[in-house]
Order: sequence, then C-alpha cells, then structure tokens
Amino acid sequence: MKIPYIAEVIVYGMKNEAGIESKLACQVFLSEEKLQEMGIGNGEEQVKKDIAELCNELVVYKRVTHVVVRDKEFEKTTTNKIKRDKIDTSL
Repeated sequence: MKIPYIAEVIVYGMKNEAGIESKLACQVFLSEEKLQEMGIGNGEEQVKKDIAELCNELVVYKRVTHVVVRDKEFEKTTTNKIKRDKIDTSL
C-alpha cells in the first residue's frame, strides 16, 4: 500500500505441485484516477516494476514474485473488508 495508485491489494501464498506454499503472490486493483493524475500510461507494467523495487529491500522469502492486476474491485463485506475466501488464488 506504499504505492499511491494502488487502491486495493491482497497478498497470499501460492502453492506448488506438492501443495506447499512456495512463493508470495498479490492481486491489486489500481486507481485509474491516480494513474491519470500521476501521468502513468501503462499501470500494469508500472505496478509490477514498483512492487519488484520495493521487494528488493525484503528478505527473499518475503518477496512478492507474482503480481496480478485486477480489472474490478474485490468483493467486500458489509463492513467494507475484502472477502478473502472469494479470491481466486490460482491466478
């Protein structure tokens, strides 16, 4: 959430063929308004670059290695929290 044009994000562990979580992934929903305000043309390319840059400061096992940019917001509860059980983590 340190990246100003990310509106929503969820981070989760991706499982390998053996069913073991082997890497971190994230799904992000970008704020089109902020992207235009900042003059960013290709949001998907920019967010992947910015996330990789931020993750370089982290230890290897905490780095996000797979980024999915969503075209719609996450489904939310009545208290405006993301419904994590409704997220397709196979992407």
